[in-house]
Amino acid sequence: MAVLTVSGSFEFNTDEIRDMIRPAAKEYVDYLSDDELDIIVDTLSEWYPDGIDEVELEDFFRFKDETYAKWLGYDDVEEFWDDHQEQYYA
Repeated sequence: MAVLTVSGSFEFNTDEIRDMIRPAAKEYVDYLSDDELDIIVDTLSEWYPDGIDEVELEDFFRFKDETYAKWLGYDDVEEFWDDHQEQYYA
């Protein structure tokens, strides 16, 4: 399970990140599988070795879906959302 430092000194695993994210960003996180969230958290840990601010983390999930779609192997964000909405509503 991936771990990310948030707001300077607090380390959160992926389950805790799911729980701490506020509703505006949570709707995006809820579409992600545990494995996908692990990939994203691992990559964010590399990008932000000193940690990421909580607001910055939430903004990432809300506004950077194109970025994490590519990290997860999708050609574009439309393909990601088509796949995930189909899975979510199936």
